[in-house]
Amino acid sequence: MAKKDAQVAELIDRLKSKNEAVQEDAVQQLVEIGEPAVTSLIEAMEARAFHVRKCVAEALGKIKDPRAVPCLVAALSDTSVNVQRAASEALAAIGEAATRALMECLDSTDSLARKWAAEALGKIGDGSVVDSLIERLAERNIEVQKSIVIALGELRVKKAIKPLLDLLTDENVDLARCAAYALGEIGSGKAVEPLLDALSSQSMDVREAASDALVKIGKPAVEPLIEALGHNDYIVRRWAAESLGRLKDLRAGDGLLEALRDPNDRVKRYAAIALGSIGETRAVGRLVDLLRQDSKDLRAAAVEAMKSIGSGEALKPLTKSLRDSDWAVRMKAAQALGRLGDKSAVRPLTAALSDPEWAVQLHAAVALGDLSAADAVPDLVKLLASPRPTVRRIVVHALARIGAPEAYDAISKMRSDDDVRVREVVQAALEGLEPVYQKWKAARAAEAAPRRAMPRKPAEPPAGQPRPSVVAKPRRGEGAAAVSGRKVPVKAKSPAKTEKKPAAKPPAKKAAPKPAAKKAPVKAPAKRAAPKPAAKKAAVKKAPAKKAPVKKAPVRKAAVKKAPAKKAPPKKAARKPVAKKAAPKKAAPKKAAARK
Repeated sequence: MAKKDAQVAELIDRLKSKNEAVQEDAVQQLVEIGEPAVTSLIEAMEARAFHVRKCVAEALGKIKDPRAVPCLVAALSDTSVNVQRAASEALAAIGEAATRALMECLDSTDSLARKWAAEALGKIGDGSVVDSLIERLAERNIEVQKSIVIALGELRVKKAIKPLLDLLTDENVDLARCAAYALGEIGSGKAVEPLLDALSSQSMDVREAASDALVKIGKPAVEPLIEALGHNDYIVRRWAAESLGRLKDLRAGDGLLEALRDPNDRVKRYAAIALGSIGETRAVGRLVDLLRQDSKDLRAAAVEAMKSIGSGEALKPLTKSLRDSDWAVRMKAAQALGRLGDKSAVRPLTAALSDPEWAVQLHAAVALGDLSAADAVPDLVKLLASPRPTVRRIVVHALARIGAPEAYDAISKMRSDDDVRVREVVQAALEGLEPVYQKWKAARAAEAAPRRAMPRKPAEPPAGQPRPSVVAKPRRGEGAAAVSGRKVPVKAKSPAKTEKKPAAKPPAKKAAPKPAAKKAPVKAPAKRAAPKPAAKKAAVKKAPAKKAPVKKAPVRKAAVKKAPAKKAPPKKAARKPVAKKAAPKKAAPKKAAARK
């Protein structure tokens, strides 16, 4: 027990620190200790430092021990308003256990104590105190009276409606405002007509409170508000239009459409905004008419309404509004186009990135991000150089939403931006773009790499003409005729090829038909004495006719094949000039004749 007391004393001592984080941590630990700390905390309410007393009151309110009620009630008269508020909230948290003490406090001579006691009673929600509170509505002190009115509203008892309605027209506008608030909290339809009358109050605060109350009452207030659109006072019509827009009841559509023709611009403005709030698509045509008005407020309201309605019919009018003379209209038009989600708005929104007003640039960037406009990436990257940190941050966020890998390098350069929030957004954007960027980078590298040369397909011949025959390349040690196995026409375009053919195995094949020289010895010398290229061509042409006997005598072909093996040196001679090739051709037939 002594150890626990020592811990509590140490924590209470830490409350003297002026560091709020230290104070909050100490309060939290005291709350965790709970009831064992209550006695020491009650004693600490006498501390000299007000912030210690405030922290102690907060801890006692969270522990919710009834033993703390007397000291907290006494704290309602503390010299520090912060301690007073903390004590009132603590008593409200303790609940009904504090009700009796608070009711007694309402008779206190200290007006501050009465005020805070009334607020605490309203938050506790004990209906047994309603009559006592109503009796005290005649309180002379206006602050105490306002607290009692608010407490009656929080108790939500219909018994309090009548006395509250009487205060709605009080000369003190603060009291009338509080009465309107309380009537809205109770939410009875009986208060609708008096609240409608309060819309014509000279006090802006009372009118706003009456409008808020009508919205809280809800459906019972819709029809009376629609009728109020025709009220003689334009102020009532203006607040009725705004209230209907907040209620978002479709029954108000016709009345609000008619209100667009109101002679007062403020009524038309709020009627347009209300039509957008309820999503009345019939209003688009009339809203377009408002875009031609001289009043910039009316044009801005029309654009705002079109944004809320989200109809495709508004695309063209909104695109034109990007060139409006008023920057607020252009800004709202950019917002509306982004919300429509139509890709055809990308080009005009990209142009809006160059708008002289930075707010228009910012919302155009947001809209392009919403549309995932990849075409706008180059222009968005340029806007990264904006002198405004907010614009830079929004542009980075838009590029990240688009998922533009080509902007990765530009964004990475902003890691050292002067603004902390920009750097945070840059870091998050780079992390999100990293996978996409790596794929994009690899694809570009693959495109830039040189491709292997692929063999070209022969061109297709014109219609009606035969496709030219393809001559296969001879392998080493084989002639062209041996590879193809068919008649090979010799092309005149490459004489070098015709010279190479006799240098390889073709001469050995020509030697095979020479046995015919025995039958016709006269013709053989004529063939030998023809070293000219023309004669070679002729011999090649006649060769196919003489191949028939070669097929019948395969034995002789085998003999011919051995001959080239001995003539290995002539293969090297194929690269020598033509004059040197002629000599081996003459020598070959002589050797063959000698063997025969």
